[in-house]
Amino acid sequence: IISEVLGVSTQQVYSAARAHCFGLKWITKGQVGHALLLSESGEQEICVNIHKMMAVNNAPGSDKIREMIEEQRHIEQKMAIVRAYAMGMYSLGDNLDKFIEPASDSYVYGLLSKNNLTLAQPSRLTTDRSDAGTQSNIQYYFKEIYTEDIAKIYRAVAIGNGDEVNLDFDIECLVCKDVDAKRAPATTKENVPGHISIVITIMADDPSPPPFFILGGILNVPKYLQVLIEQTGVGIVATGSGLMTKDV
Repeated sequence: IISEVLGVSTQQVYSAARAHCFGLKWITKGQVGHALLLSESGEQEICVNIHKMMAVNNAPGSDKIREMIEEQRHIEQKMAIVRAYAMGMYSLGDNLDKFIEPASDSYVYGLLSKNNLTLAQPSRLTTDRSDAGTQSNIQYYFKEIYTEDIAKIYRAVAIGNGDEVNLDFDIECLVCKDVDAKRAPATTKENVPGHISIVITIMADDPSPPPFFILGGILNVPKYLQVLIEQTGVGIVATGSGLMTKDV
């Protein structure tokens, strides 16, 4: 009926209805029946979240960006199905209720390019900056109240600039940055230049796992810290980007 009133084909009506369900202006013929696109608001929301992560030195890698896209696509898919049923187009709703193929590399790069973003190698500190950074004390991060009370009995250990052992690990994962920026931001929130964090897990009943250190943007570890590690049996984790973690 709609196609007869408007003087267009049923395929065009179907395409327009599907575009409306996904919050899109239009869907070309080759994309009818495939959930390949995000709405403009969905794309902007992803880019806003990327910039928020970059602002706190937590630049997402390609895997994380793809995960963000998939989450937004599933949200929009559910909304599209509801809209289709609300319009009485039950066959369209049934057609939309199916598995969505993972976002391709070209889709991810296209989304970033359109919003003046790109992927690049994360920044690495120079040796001089790294040496200066090791003067920072170990920082403790506790989220639970009871752990804060227990942690009061511990004292932060200052790390001096003595003989150091070069970790010499490579960061291979690409992270997001603004186009024309000289380098990508640091890859993780903890990766503040020169900060060393010790993470301690305190279990209520079971034996507590050994603590571990997070190195923030430094390439060298003082020998004193290495001796302490060997004596206490803790481990060092050098964080990369997204879901990637490099054990050193």
